[in-house]
Amino acid sequence: IMASRVIYGVADRGQLPSIFRRIEPRTGTPVVATAAVTAIILVLALAFDIASLAGMTSRLALIIFTTVNLALILLKRRAPVPTEGPNLPLWVPATGAVLSLCLLLADLL
Repeated sequence: IMASRVIYGVADRGQLPSIFRRIEPRTGTPVVATAAVTAIILVLALAFDIASLAGMTSRLALIIFTTVNLALILLKRRAPVPTEGPNLPLWVPATGAVLSLCLLLADLL
């Protein structure tokens, strides 16, 4: 569900084809994005065993967490500091990035 919403949001910003922006009027869900994600998950589920797929999913989540924390560090170092969103001290995303990276490295070793 999250992946289809991300694809919808990226398409809504014009960085993916506009077909992924299509919303079902009755339910308000991104139908094409959901169908695309479902197809990708089906292919992956048929191509890999569940343990390998779970490991890849965990590593991907840690990579995303690390990237988001690093992006937040870069945003906080910019002048002027963005006013939207929570104003966290710099150590919060730095700690998140380090811990996520350590967990990723521990999983790979």
